[in-house]
Order: sequence, then structure tokens, then C-alpha cells
Amino acid sequence: MPENEDKIKKLYDTFVSDGYDMESEEDFRKNLSDSTKRKAAYDALVKEGYEMEPFEEFENNIGFGKIQTPVPEPAVQTEQAWQPTEQEKAEMIAGTNRMMQNVETQIQDANERVDNIQEYGLNPGLQTKEGKMQFNPENGKLEKNIYYSTW
Repeated sequence: MPENEDKIKKLYDTFVSDGYDMESEEDFRKNLSDSTKRKAAYDALVKEGYEMEPFEEFENNIGFGKIQTPVPEPAVQTEQAWQPTEQEKAEMIAGTNRMMQNVETQIQDANERVDNIQEYGLNPGLQTKEGKMQFNPENGKLEKNIYYSTW
């Protein structure tokens, strides 16, 4: 028995087991060839609470739907991976070096702040503390730093 006939038999048996007064299976098959009657059978199944696929799929499943030819998938064009030029590579390396220098400067600044906190402490109130001798790049002289505490 072909596959679609098996599905029609199962459908017929479902109607019979649910208590429908059915014509013969042969007449049922003949009636399913009429799209209006096919739709009525589908609607009856939905009304009875059966979870059904869309009507078009139902028709296809029992062998009466439109034959759909598979749509060929378009050929996928693969892009070639980006290959940087020598100049782009040099620019990327220079940019990375700048970032590393900025990070190193920020780390040094943070370490200096920590050293200053350890050396001078954080006392409450506005107090001045004399710092150590350091080179001042603005005037080119060695000077003592003075730190103000506002806590």
C-alpha cells in the first residue's frame, strides 16, 4: 500500500474511532479528491481539538497538495579573509605601542599616588605635608613637593 494511502486509512480510522458516521473507506478516498470535502474533513478535525498542521501541509501529507519543487539555494560566495598591507600592519603596531605606553604611564601614576599615600598618610583636615625632592620638568629644577590633604 503506498504511503499516502496509509495516511488516508489512518485519517479514516480516526474519524471512525471518534464516532463519526462514515461512508466506506473507498468513498472516503474518493471524497478526499474533492478539495471542498478535503477542507471540511480538516475543519472537522480542528473542531474536535486535534492539533493540526496548516491545511496546505495536511493536503501535502495525504497526497493531494500541490507538488512543490525545491528551490535551489543560491551559491554562497565566500569572502576572502582580510589581509592587511605592510603599511596597515605598521600602523596597527604603532597604535598598539601607543596604547601600551598609555597603560604604562597610568600604572606609574597610580603607583606614585599609592607611594605618596604610604609616605604622607591620609590625615583628616586640610594639612600640608612636605614631600621629597623631585625634578620639576616645567622649570627644570629639583624641588620639594608639597601635598595637601583635604580629609
